[in-house]
Amino acid sequence: MARQIVTGTAETKEDRVLMSEGIRPQRLEDYIGQEKIKDSLRVYMEAARMRGDALDHVLFYGPPGLGKTTLAGIIANEMGTSLKVTSGPAIEKPGEIAAILNNLQEGDILFVDEIHRLNRQVEEVLYPAMEDYAIDMGIGKGATARSIRLELPKFTLVGATTRPGMLTAPLRDRFGVVGHLDYYSVPELKLIIERTAERLRGLGIDRISDIPEHSKEIREAMGKHGDFLIGLAQGIDDREVTPYRPENAKSVSREMTFQADITDYGFLHDVLLLMALSVEERASKYGLKGNGVQIKVTYTDMKTVTRVRSNNGGSDALSLAKGAWTLLDDLEKKPVRLIGIGMTDIGNKKLRQTTLDEKEEDPLPPGEELSYFLERMHRRYRFDFVKNREWMLRIDRLHGVVEHMRIQKIKAAKKHRTDQSVPRHSWKRTNQDSVHGKVQE
Repeated sequence: MARQIVTGTAETKEDRVLMSEGIRPQRLEDYIGQEKIKDSLRVYMEAARMRGDALDHVLFYGPPGLGKTTLAGIIANEMGTSLKVTSGPAIEKPGEIAAILNNLQEGDILFVDEIHRLNRQVEEVLYPAMEDYAIDMGIGKGATARSIRLELPKFTLVGATTRPGMLTAPLRDRFGVVGHLDYYSVPELKLIIERTAERLRGLGIDRISDIPEHSKEIREAMGKHGDFLIGLAQGIDDREVTPYRPENAKSVSREMTFQADITDYGFLHDVLLLMALSVEERASKYGLKGNGVQIKVTYTDMKTVTRVRSNNGGSDALSLAKGAWTLLDDLEKKPVRLIGIGMTDIGNKKLRQTTLDEKEEDPLPPGEELSYFLERMHRRYRFDFVKNREWMLRIDRLHGVVEHMRIQKIKAAKKHRTDQSVPRHSWKRTNQDSVHGKVQE
């Protein structure tokens, strides 16, 4: 399999680590973890080989460092084709993507990293290229201007992103194969470490002290990561350490990208409450308090809206959530792909203004109202939020909890539709029969 960088004037160390074959697995059977994606790819690739056709376009999304680039190389190896590598930020003009596509050969794999950062004009060129394997080019100006259709070889676009919510719906819908990469389990990490250690031993490296002696092999196999490893083995670590200074923080926030469009704003209210708990936990860790609340909403059409309001000095989770609910309810009701909440105006001490007609409310005992909301969510989503409160506040776990909530909501909606489809007369007949049976007895 031939690998080629299709953007940039010269191959950098970063490019070489992408192309490294010394450590990365080259076949699906060598790739550890991500079993669902591997099973799906096997089916799609076998079907493409049987048709004698190119593999359908593939989209990988998930946190960084989980193997999206490696999977693109494996697809090229398995299909026996060449891999061309580029990235979203590197393609600035429609003419650049047109030139890249025109240089592809039949069956080639074009890997676009950070595909969510493609600009809209470049995306417009990709739409017909992905669907019809053709692009329309404009030639000339004014009265002599005309459009020609340039046919392209059948290729496979493999896109990778850590921010699926930032992909436009038209681009996202043109991928026939979509895979979500999740974090590896401890046994899987153990296998990855053992396999990497075995390959390092193949280079003659058994101890850390052996690394400087094999610096050339390490650099060829690991690129920029090899330089870092060699430096550590020699006691050199020139990474700049920037300590976090909470006193300089202006806000504390959390964001959540959903795996599907969310239209139920009641569900979004529940998600905002959980995220407010995470914000409160992080702020209290550094002794921070704020006087404002902010929400950020990204709709399916990629329009992003941000709203801020004063929260009258309320820095607890429920106060933040209530302020966010108010802001959310004032927004346009469209499908949502990303939502965020933040505590703002940190460190500015403001007194709450009261009006003459404002009535004093009897305050609830501390935590009682929050417990009420969490208990209600417990019944709705079949998850004990009170018991697991401390455990779920880490952002990666919170993503898993929200996905569980979304699935439970889908199941509840299906059950409701099933219950509604049961004929009422059958229930009445059964009820009457039971009544008659009792009378006869």
